[in-house]
Amino acid sequence: MRSASLHRDRENPPDELWVPWVVEQWVGNRDEVTGQLAYYESKAVQKTENYRRTVRLGNLTLWSGILIAVVLAVATDSINMDQRNVLMILMGILPLVAAVRDAYSHKKAEKELIKQYRFMGRIFANARRLLDGSQDIEFQRRVLKAVGKAALEEHAEWILMQRERPLEHGRL
Repeated sequence: MRSASLHRDRENPPDELWVPWVVEQWVGNRDEVTGQLAYYESKAVQKTENYRRTVRLGNLTLWSGILIAVVLAVATDSINMDQRNVLMILMGILPLVAAVRDAYSHKKAEKELIKQYRFMGRIFANARRLLDGSQDIEFQRRVLKAVGKAALEEHAEWILMQRERPLEHGRL
């Protein structure tokens, strides 16, 4: 990115035929699943589904634990000691499974990444709409430059978010 802004590049801009190529390769298209537009939209869908699974697992284990507690309270006399022990173990294991999945989701920053991917998807969708609506090469270059600045800002936010969640080194 830095070499693209050299003084000599501004004095002698690249051939106008490169602009549509850059638009297709970088911004891309939803229909053909190319470029950053398709990337951000597909990643937003993927991260949203992962986060929904985490929430569903949490709700499932919560209600399972409540159901087990009700069964233990109501049917204490009608179940034997082995069944009671299994139910008690499940009451302890189910929340543990949900907590591990939630911690993993937090470590991967799924909730924050969903917001970033959706935001960048909207930026690239708006850029695509503007680029498709104009044949003026200078206008298209300005749009591409604005999208480049937005992408650099998004990368900086991603780096800061990752610094808040440092990787722990293994002991091997």
